[in-house]
Amino acid sequence: MTISITDRLASAPSITKGADWKTFLLKNPWYPKRFLVAHFGIRTYDLDNWKGNHPEVAQALANPKTNFHIAERSDDVRESLKKAWRFLFEQVLEIDFKSDGAANEIIRLQGIGKSAWGFLCDSRSFKKIDGYDEWIAEGYTQIAFVVFNIYPGEAWAHAAGILPAMFSQTGKLLTRSELIELLENIYLRFLASLPSKPSDEEINEAKRIFYIRARENSFMTTAMLRPYGFTGHMTPHGVKDIVLAVRHKFGVELGLETDVKDSWSASKFRKQYPDRHLDQCHYCRRAPVDLHHLLPREEYAELVFEGENVVPLCTHVHAAISRNKISLDSAKELSAATSAWKTAKKGVKLRAFDDAMRHLHKELY
Repeated sequence: MTISITDRLASAPSITKGADWKTFLLKNPWYPKRFLVAHFGIRTYDLDNWKGNHPEVAQALANPKTNFHIAERSDDVRESLKKAWRFLFEQVLEIDFKSDGAANEIIRLQGIGKSAWGFLCDSRSFKKIDGYDEWIAEGYTQIAFVVFNIYPGEAWAHAAGILPAMFSQTGKLLTRSELIELLENIYLRFLASLPSKPSDEEINEAKRIFYIRARENSFMTTAMLRPYGFTGHMTPHGVKDIVLAVRHKFGVELGLETDVKDSWSASKFRKQYPDRHLDQCHYCRRAPVDLHHLLPREEYAELVFEGENVVPLCTHVHAAISRNKISLDSAKELSAATSAWKTAKKGVKLRAFDDAMRHLHKELY
């Protein structure tokens, strides 16, 4: 019978059964008194008497290098928390970090903070560790911080194919390129059924399968990706948009498509669309102009030479967008226009940006 994480968190670790509580506590000074009473059957005054009668015991248990409850220095807190979290992961939750299934178990962990082990999630201890506040401010979770920065560590996480954004309840808003990287990682490391150390041939075969099947509605659905941290709210344009972007990336890598992002040429575009009027701004009729990609070519490589994605734009506005010198409201309007462009019918997609560009011109002129 499979034991749930909730049941494991509520049970006494098997390592405590029949163990000597005094030796155990000296090895794990962070262990709560209530756990000692519950897991070893001792009474509270047994611990108090032991510490009172043996000053060297009290001194050992009060060592900040081994007890994060009293540690202040970043390195001391990190090291003592490492021992505590390792105990929780390996002895309580019985996660085998050498197994292929460890990554799946880790990224799906929930409920620790609300369990009896919630004291390990006390942010007052974490805030003493260098980089923690910045990590949380980025939108990553506390459990992701533990895995990458405390135990089992960044090297293990990378080897297991885990990215910080893959943990449940991640709040970070990812860029499109980050979403492409995330989906590619999820597919190749978890969904493609590759061996733990795949050959280049096996990886390329998985990419070919993705390339062929990417347009199927039942392939790479939100339901399939959600357990690995990829949810629909991460992208305003839908999961399928990122799936097709990964398809294009794989196509380039397999030699099935051209990486048009790096081969952009304004003169080539003009020759490709000889009937387009490209010498005056599409929105204000000013000149000179730059040929502007409504959906940036850095993120939408597959749309670099798409006629409805390129407009002549006055150099002043083009430079402001390229250098991100526009207001937050205008940036939000352009983002909304991008979503509208993607859902608009072919032949009328340019209209999706009309209002946003008109407002932006008023802002900049």
